[in-house]
Formats: sequence, structure tokens, C-alpha cells
Amino acid sequence: MNKHMELKETHTIEAACDFYMRTPKYHALSNRSKKDYDYNLLRVCKTKVQNDKQLGNIKLRDLRFKHATVAYDKWQTDVGIRQANYMATCLTLPRV
Repeated sequence: MNKHMELKETHTIEAACDFYMRTPKYHALSNRSKKDYDYNLLRVCKTKVQNDKQLGNIKLRDLRFKHATVAYDKWQTDVGIRQANYMATCLTLPRV
């Protein structure tokens, strides 16, 4: 995705993550922070939330509270509350 492209509601969560990773805000992060974001956003996008559908494949316009709730519950079970909170924080990408 081109960094000059506008993010639209028809894009997927994964596309939004890719878009963010091409912004000046992302590039201003330390290498360690970028590595953490890359790792955790990949995990977030691969989380299965509905009928075996990955969170990253859901279009922004179709994202619902239930998707976030299912994902967070899975993260809590799989990696614990602290890491689940971090993953949720990564998903709430800063305004670009």
C-alpha cells in the first residue's frame, strides 16, 4: 500500500496496519518499538475471531465490538492479561 494512499473503510485491518507502518509516526519510533509493533500487529491480525476468520481480514467498516471482545478474550487466555493489554494497545493505532 502506498503511503500517500488514503485509508478507507473498505480496507482490512491488516491493510490499516500496513498503512501505519509506512507513516512518519511509525518511522519515528525506536527500532525496538517498531519490532514490537510488527510482532504484535502480526499476532493481532492472525487472531481468529469469527467462523475461523482472522481479525486482519475483516474490513474496517465491518469491525464490531464482538470481534474485539473475542480477540481480547483469546489473548488473555493464550498470553495473559499484560500481553493482551499490549496487543489491544497496538491495535488502537495512532492517528496517521
